[in-house]
Amino acid sequence: MSADELRARFSQLAEKVVPMEDPHGRLMSRRRKRFRARIASVATLTAAAVAGGLAAPTTLLNTAAVPGPQADVVKATTSLSRDEYIDRLIRAPLRGNLSGDTEMVTSVRKAFSGYEPKYQGKYQGTRQPVLVFLNRTELMLQAVVIYLGGEQPIALARGASADGSAGDLVAGSADSSAPVTPFLVLPVSDTYGKVRSVVGLAPPGCSIESSAKGGFAADGTWMRTFEPEWTGDYVTRDARTVNELWRVSCDGKVREVRTADDYFDSVGVDQSATAMYERVVRFGGVLPAKPDVRWQGNLPEFKNRAVLIAPNPPPGPAMLVVGPFLKAILATEVREKGPVPQPTGKDREWSMIALGVAGEGVEAVRLPQAFGDRTVLSDQVFVYTESDAALVEAVDSSQKVVAKAEVSRGVAILTFSPGMVEAIRTVTARGAPIHTVRFAELATGSRLLGDQLFKDW
Repeated sequence: MSADELRARFSQLAEKVVPMEDPHGRLMSRRRKRFRARIASVATLTAAAVAGGLAAPTTLLNTAAVPGPQADVVKATTSLSRDEYIDRLIRAPLRGNLSGDTEMVTSVRKAFSGYEPKYQGKYQGTRQPVLVFLNRTELMLQAVVIYLGGEQPIALARGASADGSAGDLVAGSADSSAPVTPFLVLPVSDTYGKVRSVVGLAPPGCSIESSAKGGFAADGTWMRTFEPEWTGDYVTRDARTVNELWRVSCDGKVREVRTADDYFDSVGVDQSATAMYERVVRFGGVLPAKPDVRWQGNLPEFKNRAVLIAPNPPPGPAMLVVGPFLKAILATEVREKGPVPQPTGKDREWSMIALGVAGEGVEAVRLPQAFGDRTVLSDQVFVYTESDAALVEAVDSSQKVVAKAEVSRGVAILTFSPGMVEAIRTVTARGAPIHTVRFAELATGSRLLGDQLFKDW
């Protein structure tokens, strides 16, 4: 997961900039032929996969007009391929609040007809541009263009000042480009290269919902409410303040759940520990309570100091920062079995972050660990309590104690593998319970802060 971005919306050109051939049509024809050939050769496996309902998880300034209930995830009544959703996206009517401004649309198309896009730092040569999104906000002028031709279509986002012209869109040096995906999310930079907004475009007929309202209920249950975007199949946000999850549904099925801030780079969080906490939690679509430093000190397993951050008041996500650096990496991988590999000598001037839970009177976070050049989650859990507890216990769903440890100066270290424990509780020397918190792994694999992020196109 890394940096900030934008979403935009697409359309088919009313007048062709390049006459005659339709390179996207040729591309889609080739893809459909290859797709049918693959289907014919693996029909049995495909039928088994569909029957099993497999879904593929991924890796780590409009507001909704009317709140709505969370949509039920159901089987799609039609099943388009990923390429067909991309085709639907490209051929959609022009979107954005300037789509009806004929003079502006014509000027922008003309400006981009002579523009050579860059992708991964390389010019892409002559391609056919299709303007798919044109929008003006109080913040900036935004345009998204898809260039057809070559091995794959490339999407390009450009921005200018709010009162900018078509020429201003191509005058700057800040290209934001990416291969076209069914839900296309791009950052939009101004003419000086600073990311100012983020745009998301879904295929026509799909709907986008947003949520910045994730959080824990009083009993420790993770809750989230999504609200529909009044714009329907596209969304745009101020990149400086975006802190949401986006959910896209097509043909009666949820196809993608992702962070709006897809370009977040945890290595680049160059801030204090509390600012790190706010940045990471907001990235996961949560409006945090005021973060407090709950504990700081040395841990036996680490050479460096550690800092525990938790919301005030609880409940909410807790975060442990281990290391002296103002840059940090969020641990989301579970440690593999076997000896710890040696680092390759790369620059390791970063701290480690792990997310856990904060309840009334107790916080628990799985300890991060350096594993070669990676940061992973260990089998140890850091627990802090301000109560007069003598012991800390980890219990499973049947309330069986699977791990326990003595409390020393408010700190205890439990050892158990992910998935084994439902709750952590503090108890007196005589075994009487004091506080209990439901334990959750808030950042593992493609799960972040209690939400499963995925793509299923």
